[in-house]
Amino acid sequence: MDKHELEIEILPDGTVRVEVFGVKGADCMQYAELMEKIVGMLQEKKVKNEFYEKPPTVRIHQDQKITENPNA
Repeated sequence: MDKHELEIEILPDGTVRVEVFGVKGADCMQYAELMEKIVGMLQEKKVKNEFYEKPPTVRIHQDQKITENPNA
């Protein structure tokens, strides 16, 4: 699992800057939405090159084997 990091900087004028690291694709916008809930409306959003990368896919493969119970 990739490590996600947020770098949060609060400037003397009260401006809050947040940079997200380790998140590929549009998933980083979830962090932007979270920060918006915490500090209020965002003035600006900038995306890095990671935004345009495809996020990793998760695949789950499940096998199920059903056997008859000989005692039934």
